[in-house]
Amino acid sequence: MNTKQKIEVMQAYLDGEIIEVAVKTVAAGPRWFTFDHRRDPVWDWKGADYRIAKTNTKPSINWDHVSPEFNYLASNMNQSVILYSCTPKLSENCWYNGGRTRDASIFASLTPGDCDWKDSLVSRFNKEE
Repeated sequence: MNTKQKIEVMQAYLDGEIIEVAVKTVAAGPRWFTFDHRRDPVWDWKGADYRIAKTNTKPSINWDHVSPEFNYLASNMNQSVILYSCTPKLSENCWYNGGRTRDASIFASLTPGDCDWKDSLVSRFNKEE
């Protein structure tokens, strides 16, 4: 992590956000734990990784601003958020459909969310698939 990213994590801690920590020496790969907010932190950037915990929110948009032709919204692996006219299907690295698509980032009301992209599909009708 660079200095700016470390500052963002520490500022998030000060703002009361949930921080996760993983010890770098774990051979099986990182195992993330919630940082204990009841103690003063000892930031060990050489021996541990820190991150702001994801809240697992799906993307959202104000559907009143979206053409009625588009009924679905989902994030792809590259974190782009796309509107779909037909129910999209999940492939190895993106959502796809046989209908029209539109980049949702043009809408000011878009909130991209932070859930796994494979769980990101939402519908205009019931807000999630």
